[in-house]
Amino acid sequence: MEIPKRCRQYFTDTITVIDHAWIDKIRKSNLDAYYKIASIIDAMGEGSRKAQNLSKVLTSLKILEYAVKQTLYVFSNEGLVKGILKMGYGKKLFIRRRNGNLNELDPLCCLDFYVNENCQRQGVGKQLFEFMRKREGHIHPARIALDRPSPKLLGFVAKHYKLKSFFPQSNNFVVFDAYFTSPSTLSPVPSKKKSKKASIKVEETTTRKRVSEPSSPKTRKISLQPANLHELPYDNDVPVSPNSRQTYQMGSSESVSTQENTYRLIRNPITNHVTRVPLVHYKTDPNELEAHMKRLRL
Repeated sequence: MEIPKRCRQYFTDTITVIDHAWIDKIRKSNLDAYYKIASIIDAMGEGSRKAQNLSKVLTSLKILEYAVKQTLYVFSNEGLVKGILKMGYGKKLFIRRRNGNLNELDPLCCLDFYVNENCQRQGVGKQLFEFMRKREGHIHPARIALDRPSPKLLGFVAKHYKLKSFFPQSNNFVVFDAYFTSPSTLSPVPSKKKSKKASIKVEETTTRKRVSEPSSPKTRKISLQPANLHELPYDNDVPVSPNSRQTYQMGSSESVSTQENTYRLIRNPITNHVTRVPLVHYKTDPNELEAHMKRLRL
């Protein structure tokens, strides 16, 4: 619904709050704007009636003018009214719970909720609902009663606030089971998803912590260079101690004190797996050593 240019001064914010005091002020100061705004609100109320297949209109300027405890939230952007949300207090509700008990409640009620068909799935409804919640002291959605909600409204609260469980009432109001739980046990309202940048920072921090952790004393690094050679030459055989944590490089003639047996490092060219062959055992039998090397190369 387009807002006339003469009335746009009253809809400068994205969401405008309209109540009986606001309407009375407009009517006394600018009667022409009052009638134009009335036509806009009435048209949105008629659109809501048709969308919900109701017999009568729930929202109009005349109803709001005389309803002291009702508030209308109007979403407008680029000179167009795209959605409305009407809330109200003062309705005494008798709600029967699943255990059969009858409770008298006076909750904040959602009386009408409508977003123009051409503006749906653009976040208009969520912005209206969140603005209302903030203005009402960050009220939890479970504390709001829904008056004859349409399937779309029930799907809306189920998607954004995870509210699905309720006991059907004869007065057609919907009060979710979570309404009767204590505020401390209510599940928090789902917030926006964290940005990708934040998740990347967490991953980087975790990676750095892992790198900075000291290696286990049982871990031994063996660096083989150059990579195109598959085994150490005989003249570079070095004694290797199981408790040693030194790094041995291919082509290095560095040796450790002769504490234990001398080993030969042989790498499988297919699996890139390095095997230590004790030379003390095989030097006595060259044929057995050659057979073992052939098995490693397979």
